[in-house]
Amino acid sequence: MSHVHDAALVSIGPRPKTRLKHHSSDDTLKQFVEKRHDLRQLLNNNQSLDRSSLRSSINRLTNDIQKRLVEVRSAKADQTYSEITNTTDSRRMFEAVRHLQKSKPSSDSIGVHDENGCLIASDDMKASVVRDYLEKQLSRDEQPLEPFEGLPRALNVPFTGGEIRAATTSLKNGRANGPDGIPNELIKYSNSTVHEHYAGVINRCFETHHFLDSIGQANITPIIG
Repeated sequence: MSHVHDAALVSIGPRPKTRLKHHSSDDTLKQFVEKRHDLRQLLNNNQSLDRSSLRSSINRLTNDIQKRLVEVRSAKADQTYSEITNTTDSRRMFEAVRHLQKSKPSSDSIGVHDENGCLIASDDMKASVVRDYLEKQLSRDEQPLEPFEGLPRALNVPFTGGEIRAATTSLKNGRANGPDGIPNELIKYSNSTVHEHYAGVINRCFETHHFLDSIGQANITPIIG
């Protein structure tokens, strides 16, 4: 059997270790998780301690873990962005953009924080917070924009590719595509040629008074709680 084992190691190699779902090599995150684990052990095994204080400490660590996860994921996205902007290899750029888009939606419940930044555990409270937020965003009292009037003409100060690039920095990664099917990452991390093209499209809209129907549209999916 030892010969079979040696032959398998040479031809196939050892099986890589399976990582946990939320595994991370970040040292700070590991410390938070280990400390929370120790506190949970104390909470479960020692009835004489101040349990309310322990629970508060565990909740604070849980919030710290969530914040650190956001920082780690943002750093990973920035690393991929650096790969995109520092290469002319179209194959490598394609792989980097695909990496940003490959994350699958989680089947777990979403994380919602209250106004103090604390994680909400109750699904009913989550639904209430999300509902109130959407009502404020979608039912604001704003005067409608005045229609653009006048003869078609070029703008005195046309849009530039630099302005488009600056605007794309606020686009969020990992969001669903709009009706045009273009992911945010493709626009956000594209080179200056793409941003110049977008600026040209917008400038021509003012020159011709013909506007693209897809501008300003979005796919809205209601979630039934």
